[in-house]
Amino acid sequence: MDEDEVALLIQDVEGNISDVSLRVDDLAQRIDVLEDKEDKDTTYSVKEGDKVLSLSGTEFSTELGLKHENGKISLTGIGGEVIAEFSDAEFVADGVLEDVSYNAETKDLTFTWNLLVENEQGEKVNKTDVVNIADLIDTYTAGNGLELTGSKFSIKLTSDSESFLSVDANGVKLSGVQDAINTAKQ
Repeated sequence: MDEDEVALLIQDVEGNISDVSLRVDDLAQRIDVLEDKEDKDTTYSVKEGDKVLSLSGTEFSTELGLKHENGKISLTGIGGEVIAEFSDAEFVADGVLEDVSYNAETKDLTFTWNLLVENEQGEKVNKTDVVNIADLIDTYTAGNGLELTGSKFSIKLTSDSESFLSVDANGVKLSGVQDAINTAKQ
């Protein structure tokens, strides 16, 4: 091959490869001819009713959009045609909290998210996260003779208690019982 020639490998649609060499001047002329030639062999088409692609001459275009109306989110195409839609209840940003509940027995906080997931039975259910807070919380219940106000326990004395029993910061005190016994014996 000489300096003024270009070697080309051409592969046709069936995969056959041809080795062609052209003079640079001939190649330039052929490219000029191709640039000026109108392509009459290629057929362009878009399936009738296509909602995404349109064709004008040899130029393809598309138009995509989103709309939210009447509880539906729609993906739209050409001319606002609906390509797909679903309930906006199914489309919720991650992090939207629907409910929080507390179980006093297990000390579990259950967060219910407005985000659908598939459970073990294949059903769509709201995603839940359970956080045990047993190490963070104390639950008190006042028993017999005790009173709980906020987080403070007190001992209750009934209104018909005798004066022998008293309660103060030092604790429960039983006083005067022996003196009353001694007085009663005399």
